[in-house]
Amino acid sequence: MRGLIVFENKTYILEPMKNTTDRYQLVPAESLKSIPGLCGSHHNHSSLTMETVSPEPSQMWSRRHKRETLKMTKYVELVIVADNREFYRPLNIRIVLVGVEVWNDIDKCSISQDPFTSLHEFLDWRKIKLLPRKSHDNAQLISGVYFQGTTIGMAPIMSMCTAEQSGGVVMDHSDSPLGAAVTLAHELGHNFGMNHDTLERGCSCRMAADKGGCIMNPSTG
Repeated sequence: MRGLIVFENKTYILEPMKNTTDRYQLVPAESLKSIPGLCGSHHNHSSLTMETVSPEPSQMWSRRHKRETLKMTKYVELVIVADNREFYRPLNIRIVLVGVEVWNDIDKCSISQDPFTSLHEFLDWRKIKLLPRKSHDNAQLISGVYFQGTTIGMAPIMSMCTAEQSGGVVMDHSDSPLGAAVTLAHELGHNFGMNHDTLERGCSCRMAADKGGCIMNPSTG
């Protein structure tokens, strides 16, 4: 069992202790560090972005080892905090998890090390197969495939609620559940229409990378 606990503005990672099967430890998120990475996206070229973003309090994203499938039911409670300088009007948006699908026999669409191809394969599957049987606004694929290069996520910009492009792909790139969670949040940001925080756009992140960075940073580290 692994998980994320937020208590009184502190974030902790719950993970099993080494060489045991029934004992767990809480590790402060601040003790983790981030791995440097770059984004292959250029905002004036395409509506698609490729991410290496995992900006959350000082995490270290390391390659994840395969783990046994847990039979215990798990719940995800998500908290989204927007500061006044980042958002100028109330968004009145809540993210509600309406379904979880696990491909435990075979992948329902082609997933490869090419993130661009994998994204379009997943978006096509969502439109043709998933939408007709499950009403939803957005779908994100969390994949165990390691994408080529430094890319750990990809999503179309300003595509939320569309049948064709409302979704993204996220590489499960960390031993910590924060890794994929923060990358998924970043991809949702692109779906909502947010671009990267860059000097060129006059929207640079004021928080240093070793302090956690910002959710829409184009890279980690």
